Amino acid sequence: MGLIVAFSATRMVELAAIVRKNIEFDLQQMIIKTVFKKRKKPKEFVITFMRRQSICCPVAAMEKWLNAKECTKEMDEGIWLDYNKGRILGGI
Repeated sequence: MGLIVAFSATRMVELAAIVRKNIEFDLQQMIIKTVFKKRKKPKEFVITFMRRQSICCPVAAMEKWLNAKECTKEMDEGIWLDYNKGRILGGI
C-alpha cells in the first residue's frame, strides 16, 4: 500500500476501499479504479501506473503480490489486511 501511496498521492482511506476487481493489468500499465467521498458526494477516480524498466516498478510489484499464494483470489474482497487485528480493511 505504501508503494501506491508514494506513486499516486492517494489517501489511505481511499486505498482501503480497493477490491481486487478494481485493479486491471495490461502489457503497459495498471489501472486502479477507486471511489472517494468529498462533501458527501462519491467521486470515481482512476489511478494509472505505467510499467517501468527499472528495479522500482509499482506495476510489477503489485502484480507479483496479487499473484502470490498468500493473497486473496476473491474479486469482491478487499486486498489490504490489518495484520494486527487479523481482518481485511474496509472501505469508505
